Amino acid sequence: MKFAQVEFAAVMSAVFARCRVAPSLAGAVAGEVLGGERLEEARRLLRGCVEDSGFEAVTLAMRRPEDVVLQFEER
Repeated sequence: MKFAQVEFAAVMSAVFARCRVAPSLAGAVAGEVLGGERLEEARRLLRGCVEDSGFEAVTLAMRRPEDVVLQFEER
């Protein structure tokens, strides 16, 4: 594995150790708590984008990454 890939994995590990990731709706303000229905809609949209992903050459790629909005919240 190349050094940059190892470094990226280490950074992501540190982020996920300190933060929780949740789906968000496009246009939601950072830190906004989503209500039950809005959160379920965001999860459904995120799941649809992930299921629409596929392989390009040898890597996994999302076809519509601009449709995915995530919120990072400290634990």
